[in-house]
Amino acid sequence: MPEGRCADVSWREGLAILDEELARLPAPYRAVLIVCCLDGRSRDEAARHLGCSEGRVKGLLERGRELLRQRLAHRGLELGSVLLGAGVTRSATAVSGEACVRVAQGLGAGVSASPAAAALSERVVAAMFVQKLKAVATGAVVLFATAVAAGGALVNRTAAGPEPAPGSSRAEPPVRVLHLPDVPDRYADIDLPAHFKTPTARRFDNTPADNPVTDAGATLGRVLFYDTRLSANNTVSCGSCHVQKNAFVDPNRFSKGFGGKRTDRHAMSLVNLRYHLGGRFFWDARAGSLEEAVLVPIQSTVEMGQDLTRLVEILAKDDKYPELFKKAFGDGKVTRERVAAALAQFLRAMVSYRSKYDEGLAQAASGRDDFPNYTVQENRGKALFVRNCASCHLPGQDAHFGTAASTNNGLDEDHKTSDGGVGDVTLNARQLGLFKSPSLRNVERTAPYMHDGRFDTLEQVIDHYSKEVKPHPNLHPRVRRLNFTDSEKAALVAFLKTLTDQTFLSDPKFSDPFR
Repeated sequence: MPEGRCADVSWREGLAILDEELARLPAPYRAVLIVCCLDGRSRDEAARHLGCSEGRVKGLLERGRELLRQRLAHRGLELGSVLLGAGVTRSATAVSGEACVRVAQGLGAGVSASPAAAALSERVVAAMFVQKLKAVATGAVVLFATAVAAGGALVNRTAAGPEPAPGSSRAEPPVRVLHLPDVPDRYADIDLPAHFKTPTARRFDNTPADNPVTDAGATLGRVLFYDTRLSANNTVSCGSCHVQKNAFVDPNRFSKGFGGKRTDRHAMSLVNLRYHLGGRFFWDARAGSLEEAVLVPIQSTVEMGQDLTRLVEILAKDDKYPELFKKAFGDGKVTRERVAAALAQFLRAMVSYRSKYDEGLAQAASGRDDFPNYTVQENRGKALFVRNCASCHLPGQDAHFGTAASTNNGLDEDHKTSDGGVGDVTLNARQLGLFKSPSLRNVERTAPYMHDGRFDTLEQVIDHYSKEVKPHPNLHPRVRRLNFTDSEKAALVAFLKTLTDQTFLSDPKFSDPFR
């Protein structure tokens, strides 16, 4: 391996990657890594500094190191053990300022440095990086200490900030003309089928009393959803990663953000978000409402990178937005709260209810009976689904195909090295590996599947439940290996495809209004 490089990545590149991945860790892990590994404090000193128990520091340190190691390894880097070791930190910080100048001058003048000098230069860079991390990380440590004092922790999966990613210079937005119908599309008071109106089905509705869906509000939300100015460099919109024909998911495993960086989870389906019981959102359920959730990707340094204050200023100066805000809210004032409210209204209006399944249910006495519009194979698949899957995906109703709570479905066995999901937000070991499940409506179009997009096909998903469920410590008690035959697998796939709503996938009122 060439001197001064690791996995074909230079030390300077590696330090930048480490900086980026450390910033993306949940705040509690980041704070403990900084205090223990970069600041060199012992566990008991870190516990006193952060205001928590030494046992909690130990647990956070172990998992934080492993999460960072995984993320660095995913990017081809075996750097964590080097830069986060106390020995390197001590040796790096011991380099004198005079030595820094001499090495820098020599290398800058094209002098061929000795191996010792080259190593010293890399240690200098590392020392500078450590000092930078200590300065930048103060906020993370304060955030963690505040959360501990309050008895909890508010953790975002990706950091948020106003500045674009390096190399992602702000561009002028593409010239696109807004086209809206003279008569507003109908978003409110849609004529839902009977199985959406039962008391149990209605219980899933998370629409808040202070933000009901209106035609004008959802219209504004539609325009915002497809406006690339919601990103820092005018390159991506919400619709860039949530594509209508794919049931508002990204057909790619990981989405590309405004600066070219990839997300670390698959873009979640937006179908029937109105009917997520409890109103918690994202794979790790970290957002307590849809109004809260819609602002997270806008501010994410990976996804859209926009500053909300700047966004409000941009929209207020536009010649169309003040009128749209006036129609939606009574006056033309643009605020971040109204941006969130309008986007949430548009997303709650995305209700899929016109599939072959819905047509069949309307003709049957119950969802457990054979549907007259189904083939023999589809009815067999439905019976298998009702017997093996409905207790989680149709809890007490026939409409929504979503789960009532976040669940571990046995994707991974080792809970110490895999994505912690809800547990990485709550810091509750019993919730490690739990993830929110999107609705199965239009699941035929939402590949790839699972939070990390590991499965490309429905057949692979069913194979997992048939024979690949892993014994995770937090595995849901109802999840087990079901040992389906090949014909049963085919029947299940056939049934799941009856949940596809072609009208929804091509409905103009959910499409991009810019041309």
